[in-house]
Amino acid sequence: MNPEVIIPGAGEEVISRKGQTLDRNIFETMRKEFYELRGRDAESGLQKIETLENLGLSEFVPDLQKTGHTIKLIE
Repeated sequence: MNPEVIIPGAGEEVISRKGQTLDRNIFETMRKEFYELRGRDAESGLQKIETLENLGLSEFVPDLQKTGHTIKLIE
């Protein structure tokens, strides 16, 4: 898939991260951003009710809420 771990660098630069480690704080920031961009709770990774509704999956919300598998945004 990407054995050399090639990633975009600054500007047009392409760099390899092969053999390098990722700082825990940077990883956590990236993980939270990943979940937020996908309509999930940044801490748990669970679907937000609003996300399910936007995807036309609102009929699943009650069952998922019973099992604790959705997060409702508190406004």
